[in-house]
Amino acid sequence: MKKLFFLCGLPRSGSTWLNTILNQNPDIFVTPQSPLAELLWRQYSLWSECDTAEDFASDGVMEMKIPYLKEMVKLYYENLTDSPIVIDNKRGWQNLGNIEMFVEIFGERPKIICPVRNMEEIAASFAAIFQKHNRVWDTDQMKDVLMDNRQQLKTTYESEYRDCLHFVEYEDLVEDTENVLNGIYDFIEEPYFNHVLEEMNPDKSYLRVASIYKLPTLHKVNSGVVKSKTRTDEFLSDPQMFRYSSLTFWK
Repeated sequence: MKKLFFLCGLPRSGSTWLNTILNQNPDIFVTPQSPLAELLWRQYSLWSECDTAEDFASDGVMEMKIPYLKEMVKLYYENLTDSPIVIDNKRGWQNLGNIEMFVEIFGERPKIICPVRNMEEIAASFAAIFQKHNRVWDTDQMKDVLMDNRQQLKTTYESEYRDCLHFVEYEDLVEDTENVLNGIYDFIEEPYFNHVLEEMNPDKSYLRVASIYKLPTLHKVNSGVVKSKTRTDEFLSDPQMFRYSSLTFWK
């Protein structure tokens, strides 16, 4: 089985940057947005609901649960990459239920890299993108996605699994990128790799994701790691600033 880690956290916080940078390491494969969490949860749930399912009544099938799920994950990644290290990119991994599922299957705690950013800056970043495409952020369902991700992350942060999370602050990522990358390699206990920050070639699947949301610039990545010039006071009212800033819980 390949070494497996996770990339999730909050949107508009640098996850596309990290995905692109870490993929420069030939020993690491960072997936585009991955369906594995959903695929694994659906299979895992079949056994969890098997008390009333006759197909799962035999001892042989019951005993197959963990080996089957491990093999499923192994085959999934073997068909994606030859790299010995995989970082699965999906915000669902910060969900407490998914963490507990991972622990049951693999007998160890997952290591989850979590880009985060002040909530008012995230809201302003979304508002700017939506305005550029003549849409309103504050009434869009993507706002609910942000709030759901934030709540999942907060729940895990306040649980016994807090040590599974390695927070990467957006400000640190753009102002002290090398030390942030060193911190990530220390967290996953892998040797540091000399990345070229001026070369940014994100996976083409991000363009497809952006087209799904009809926001062409959603995952735009420029060369170099440079802080966004979006000003919160240009896109958020004072009440919005107060509301979103109060939601930043990890400081």
